[in-house]
Amino acid sequence: MEEKYKIHAGYILFILLGVIVGLITVKWGDIPQLVQYITFSLTVTSLVLAVLAIIYAFVSNASLGQTLSAVGDASREITAATTTLRGELTAIPTSLRSMEAKLDTISMHREEDFTEKPPSKVAGKVHAPEPNAKVQTIDDVATAFVGRTSIWGLLIIHACAIAYTKKIAFDLLELVTKTERLQHQYARGFLVATGSAGLVVFTLVHGVVNVTGIHDALRTKARENYMQKVVSIDDPKAREILNNALAHVESFFEK
Repeated sequence: MEEKYKIHAGYILFILLGVIVGLITVKWGDIPQLVQYITFSLTVTSLVLAVLAIIYAFVSNASLGQTLSAVGDASREITAATTTLRGELTAIPTSLRSMEAKLDTISMHREEDFTEKPPSKVAGKVHAPEPNAKVQTIDDVATAFVGRTSIWGLLIIHACAIAYTKKIAFDLLELVTKTERLQHQYARGFLVATGSAGLVVFTLVHGVVNVTGIHDALRTKARENYMQKVVSIDDPKAREILNNALAHVESFFEK
């Protein structure tokens, strides 16, 4: 569209110039000195344009001078900042050496204090470890964990035990939705906690859990402890909900 406008503008300008030349020729063709008049007017116009050009050159030179002055000031500021930065960078190694010397002095004083002043006894007695103290093993931790964990945690452990026994990877969100009560964030957090403790070994990729290891205490005691907790609940409606959740989990791995 813009090219068409340019073409039409050229046509119109050419026609107007032709009309102007024609009018001058017809109207003022009888004037004997017409060419001299036109030459004189063009000369005057040229002189006016030359004066305007000279004025514009002065104005441009003034603004250019201001710009060059501003550039010079900026360059001087950059030079000063560079000099200051160079001085500060030169002072950094000296400061580091001074800091190292102070740290060495503090360390020497602490070593002297430790050598000269033996550690004080609390209440005049030093408690030594009992010779017959029992060291907890992973089996002890697993047994205590499966005995004290929540009922929903036992349900998650039981699901992991089934998945490990049947070698089935399962979608955690789908399993949680199947129970109608268990929350996805709780189940995920519980799995991460048991995995950190080394009681359940699993991978979780795009929501799919693949159990590759589980402690025997968790695998064998999770369902039993879950049923014991269900039986100990007085509310029959709550017992029904928990029994249904267990049935949904077990049926989930039968598909």
